[in-house]
Amino acid sequence: MLGTVRRYGPVHQNSCVKVDDDLPLDKAVLVGCGVPTGWGSAVNTAAIKAGDTAVIVGVGVGGIGINAVQGARHAGAKNVIAIDPLENKREKALVVGATHAFATTDEAIATITERP
Repeated sequence: MLGTVRRYGPVHQNSCVKVDDDLPLDKAVLVGCGVPTGWGSAVNTAAIKAGDTAVIVGVGVGGIGINAVQGARHAGAKNVIAIDPLENKREKALVVGATHAFATTDEAIATITERP
């Protein structure tokens, strides 16, 4: 299973999605990379389960991070904590599934380590 955008390439048919001719490739590429990478990092790599706490930090809640937020929420994480210095990205993270959003890890640490 592969997430990529190419004109030609030897890939399994299950990894292929036809892109409509009227869809700009600069938009399609976001779905070809950001969604499988972000969602996959939460659901497959981190194997988030119901009741877990997920923290999305690093590159923040950009194209990949915002999809990690959605994947974590879909997987049933009790707390989905998004960390990004940009307010508009924190606000969007809350709209798509984050339960908390902070500008820095220092601001988030109390919530991250909180025990019920």
